[in-house]
Amino acid sequence: MKKIISLITIFILSLGLFACVIKPLDEDPPVKVREGEVLISMYSLNDLHGAIFEENGEPGIAKISTYIKDKRAKNEEGTLVFSSGDMFQGTAVSSLTKGRIVVDAMNEIGFDAMSIGNHEFDWGVSEIEKFLDKDETNTEMNFPLLGANIVEKATGDAVSFTEPYTILEKAGLKIGVIGAIGDYQETSILTSIVAPYEFTDTYAALLKYTKILRLDEECDLVIALVHDDTSNLNEQLASLTGNERIDAIFNGHTHWYYAYEESRDGDVALPVVQSGSNGNYVGEINLTYNYDSKKVVSVSAENVNIAFRTDDIDDDPKIIEIFENYQSFIDIANESFGTAGMTINKGDFTQWAARALQEENRADVSFFNSGGIRSGFPLYVDSEVTYGSIFKMMPFDNKIVITYLSGAQIKAQLDNLVSHVKDGLELEDDEIYKVATIDYVYEKTSYRLQEGTDTVLSDILFRDKLVEAVKSNIDKNGNWII
Repeated sequence: MKKIISLITIFILSLGLFACVIKPLDEDPPVKVREGEVLISMYSLNDLHGAIFEENGEPGIAKISTYIKDKRAKNEEGTLVFSSGDMFQGTAVSSLTKGRIVVDAMNEIGFDAMSIGNHEFDWGVSEIEKFLDKDETNTEMNFPLLGANIVEKATGDAVSFTEPYTILEKAGLKIGVIGAIGDYQETSILTSIVAPYEFTDTYAALLKYTKILRLDEECDLVIALVHDDTSNLNEQLASLTGNERIDAIFNGHTHWYYAYEESRDGDVALPVVQSGSNGNYVGEINLTYNYDSKKVVSVSAENVNIAFRTDDIDDDPKIIEIFENYQSFIDIANESFGTAGMTINKGDFTQWAARALQEENRADVSFFNSGGIRSGFPLYVDSEVTYGSIFKMMPFDNKIVITYLSGAQIKAQLDNLVSHVKDGLELEDDEIYKVATIDYVYEKTSYRLQEGTDTVLSDILFRDKLVEAVKSNIDKNGNWII
């Protein structure tokens, strides 16, 4: 029944037709439990996407830090902090620092483990490896990066930049934590970056390492951090028992908000949480463990709305100090181009961006994927237009590709991609046209743009061309009108 209620809530939230009931800050689960039992409290973020500052209704990581540190102080021996991936890519300052500012903040908060997400790959594996190379000058993760189902295609061996699991000790318990990514998410990553790797079956990897943690490592609890969101997977995991049993799941990837207990026959439920995106919510799962019976005897799962509580939470001064170390990047993000002359919605901006890609490259046609346009909408009339605001709209470092295709080839993709055909141009099947696109789209063989001729793979970022177009628009109109 709880799951049904949760799924209904998810549907309502996805439509945006909801009213949030906010638990007061002082309503915490009791830290003191019955004699012979211990409360294990776990807090999580997923899909932060670099949203580290308090702006546009987002709470910022300085307030999230205060909240989590306060919780830990009340149950030091029983508190763990996790991430289910996609923490870095999405804002100007985070991207300009290649995620270093976020990792610094996570280190300060005291994260215990993080599963890798698809957007951790956006800057290439070499940037991931920098967090793990023991060179303190380029920022190190003080927590393990987990990815149990990522292997080298050439050898079948586990990759060197993630670990399948980690073991944490709290309150006299050994707690095994497995991280995994959705096995279909290779398609969400630039092909040239992910080509050497394979994402193997998510369920099989979780099953394999759960048994290792239970049998070989003698863990008392097993937690799964899964950068994926499928009810089928969670139901499968809930059915596992004995040495295959998983005690809690933290999901990510789809940006949905849900917290529920998946029922299990004759056993305490499996708590599952996904906490939206951009730090608006912190996931919380509580497990009460009985030492005598050596099992979990009660669970709870919820999402705590931090965004609605900003007036009640102070900024963590340690996080503000971290921000000061990155002031030069903050100044770049805050560069102002002018103001919006109208309210700009995502759909309007997407079509405007397609036109800009075509015009800025003097092409006949432009193509890009709709998923490349992300957040920051609506941008209201008279709002300041900054480099940071454009960055949130198009955060990915996609490079421009120029190629030449026939009218017939172009027509075959017009319904599959965001596109703009030069005003007044009538495409003829046998004529050849100049096409501007981005590397992410060009490398996807399903779009067949690699069939083009005289292709030029540039180092020019699509976002940079959008910035030029915005500046030109403001110079012409006095403000940004699309």
